Amino acid sequence: MAKTEVILTHNVIGLGGESDQVKVAAGYARNYLYPQGLAIPLTAANKRRLEALRQRRAEREAHEFNTMSELAKGITKLTCLVKMKSGDDGKLFGSVTSGTST
Repeated sequence: MAKTEVILTHNVIGLGGESDQVKVAAGYARNYLYPQGLAIPLTAANKRRLEALRQRRAEREAHEFNTMSELAKGITKLTCLVKMKSGDDGKLFGSVTSGTST
């Protein structure tokens, strides 16, 4: 089966991230990736666009990292209290064990 090299313009699950050069089946590129705008053919002109795509990916990943770091700081300050019924001796009912209640 013929393979062709493409430059991904968006993240494609199971294939690669934005600005990655990947080899895919020619039909997959022609029938799915190109029409959906997920990839561009690997040509000399498009290789020059590659740096702009890499820059855009780096900026997006930096922004996502900062957002997730802020979210992580907020989550670490939270406390979760779960109330459960227990027997007279303090043991939990049913399939809930003391190991799952901590």
